[in-house]
Formats: sequence, C-alpha cells, structure tokens
Amino acid sequence: MKSLNKDERETPYRTADFTVICALYYLGFEMDGFERDARLQSKVAVYFKKSDELDATLQSLWTKQLSVEPLSFLETTRAVKARLRDCA
Repeated sequence: MKSLNKDERETPYRTADFTVICALYYLGFEMDGFERDARLQSKVAVYFKKSDELDATLQSLWTKQLSVEPLSFLETTRAVKARLRDCA
C-alpha cells in the first residue's frame, strides 16, 4: 500500500455510510466534522482526518478482514446516532 502524499493527507475522508462511521469511531478515529445534507436533513456526512492508518483500516473493512466485539460495537452505534442527531 502506498503512503499518502501531503495533499492527500490534508483532504479529509468524508463518508455518510453509517456502518463505516461507526467502525471508524469504534476503532478510535476522531470525527473531525459533520455536514448535514441540505436536501435530506436526516442524512449527515462525517469527516475523518486522513492517514495511512485510516486507509489500512478502510481496506480491512472493505475486504471483510475487520472484526469487532458485538456488544461494544452496538454501544458505539448508539453513541454515534446520538452525536449525529445532536450535530448542527
């Protein structure tokens, strides 16, 4: 896997996929910002700071190599829902 160059690192990773948001948050990645969809107010995109570690984690997620503890992940989904509901 190649390392990110300076421009790639400065551009945040943006996703509105709830499962991805929860998995990243569960694994300790901080949410750097939120963006609510102007057309669909219930849809929120989350920004994460890009890094090689984030890219490796996403690769593990997409290739189904990532595993989580189910009850802890369920608690994480509840926490993320609350944060997304309360974001501006």
